[in-house]
Amino acid sequence: MIFNTPLFFWFFCIFILFYGFVFLKQTPKLYCLLISSLVFYGAWNYSFIPLLVGSGIADYFIAQAMANSLDKKNKKRWLMLSVTINLGILAVFKYADFAIESVAALLSSIGYNA
Repeated sequence: MIFNTPLFFWFFCIFILFYGFVFLKQTPKLYCLLISSLVFYGAWNYSFIPLLVGSGIADYFIAQAMANSLDKKNKKRWLMLSVTINLGILAVFKYADFAIESVAALLSSIGYNA
């Protein structure tokens, strides 16, 4: 779903209607936001929805562990774990193709068939 299409306009209007006027309490608004985000990203490529859900669940439990931890060092370790997980996901999906092509070009330049 692209931002400058009529489909996005109607999706946004329905979202604003539900978010602003139908759900008056905070908890349903959070669920509305979560479901709308998954629908929006799923309209682009639905195969990434489990990745988004998995990342969100991991961050939720890490945040719970941070909140329950009394030691400042443990909180920093949990934070670093969350950052590492999210940057790792980003690195794999953004730079994996570039790394594979670079290694293949390097191997081809020294005579290996990659």
